[in-house]
Amino acid sequence: LYRKAWQQAADAGMNMAGPAATGILISLGGLLEQQQQHRQEAIKVYETAFQAILHPPSSSAAADDGSGRDQTHGTESVWEQLSDGQRLRLVGLAQRLGDLHASNRDEDEAAERYYVWSLMHIMRASRRSTQTTDDTLMQLPAWMDSVDFAACLEALARFYSERGLYTRA
Repeated sequence: LYRKAWQQAADAGMNMAGPAATGILISLGGLLEQQQQHRQEAIKVYETAFQAILHPPSSSAAADDGSGRDQTHGTESVWEQLSDGQRLRLVGLAQRLGDLHASNRDEDEAAERYYVWSLMHIMRASRRSTQTTDDTLMQLPAWMDSVDFAACLEALARFYSERGLYTRA
């Protein structure tokens, strides 16, 4: 049902980077996660939502070409054009993708990439929103609250700790 809704949204010309369209995919991903044997399929669905926001069809940035190359790098110019809601949704998707990849030790590189990506983008946005010259203070962007930021930090620290990389945690 969700796949059909996604396809109909695309056929109708809906903004595929918007909350309604990506919400369809996020709901589908959640459903697939509940059916525990579909973890890889859930990852693909979440990655599709991630890419839909990060590289909308109308953007000049290249969409995922199926090459398996890392599509999370080189996103700074796209990031600047996103709404606060889209940024928050991307961070949430990156964290969920990190969690799913981390659950399979063979996918540690992908897990780390998503965790680090989300933190780096929050920190870059924080740097831009800081009004003070005191480098010891970090002002989170308006779209990110301290609890969500702490959860992102905790996820990466837990990932490193579980792998015995205590100096990184």
